[in-house]
Amino acid sequence: VAPALEHLSFPQAAGAYLAAGLMITLLGVTGWVRKLMVCLPMPIVLGMVSGVFLPFGLKIITGFQDSFWIASAIVGSYLLASAVPALGRVVPPVLAALLAGIAAVAMGGTGLPTGLIPFALVQPQLVVPVFSVRALLELALPLVVTVVGIHNPQGIAVLTASKYKPPVSALTVACGLGSVLA
Repeated sequence: VAPALEHLSFPQAAGAYLAAGLMITLLGVTGWVRKLMVCLPMPIVLGMVSGVFLPFGLKIITGFQDSFWIASAIVGSYLLASAVPALGRVVPPVLAALLAGIAAVAMGGTGLPTGLIPFALVQPQLVVPVFSVRALLELALPLVVTVVGIHNPQGIAVLTASKYKPPVSALTVACGLGSVLA
């Protein structure tokens, strides 16, 4: 998105987002996405999910290099809450890790703001979308492919692997309408 904004106007980007939302909605309403999902091999889609989360898992290593005590508190609390079922029922492991990380940062003083954080309400501005072929090809089409071909299949694959039967078309319509509204 950022490179497109270097040569497209903000109204053109707004038009591209609106067009992408309408295309995604249309794909969901017609049921084409559901038909596409049947054709995608589950192992490949789950491999895509793994590829998305791999960088987050690898950052644990650099976290220990950057701030050993904070990383130790986070990983240690996660492992403790996972290893002790009674504790994990009261405080889920991810929440335990988050709370330990916040406490470690607060006690260590690193990463905390050094001054006052300015607060102001943003004034909404009306943007009238402008539709251009260039914006549709450069921005709208890749956004549709990203949502319909990458992000949604990953979520649907995770739900399917967990024995759920997600309403693929309804989820796609919701994504499309949400994009239009945004």
